[in-house]
Amino acid sequence: MRRVRRLDLPGRVQGYLTRKQTEVDSGADPGSIWERARRTKTMVTVFDVLVRMAGRRGRCMYCEDSRGTDIEHFRPKRAYRDLLFRWSNLLLVCTGCNRWYL
Repeated sequence: MRRVRRLDLPGRVQGYLTRKQTEVDSGADPGSIWERARRTKTMVTVFDVLVRMAGRRGRCMYCEDSRGTDIEHFRPKRAYRDLLFRWSNLLLVCTGCNRWYL
């Protein structure tokens, strides 16, 4: 796994993540909130920042070999629902690693 140097998110994006995390923290279903959120323009911005963090070639932050294509949670969603929308818990990974680390 590569060392991650976090870039800052735009304020509106960080605000969105905070609002979504508040929904999860209030007891709402984390799976459905994540599924709806991941299709938004705001999460595209999150993805774009993760790609910039991954370097010129946009490599997976786990294997560093394949191109990163997915937003993954470093700490699993099921066990760490309090970190679901925390910027520090989101990584760019390839499809293979995303399946491997399920």
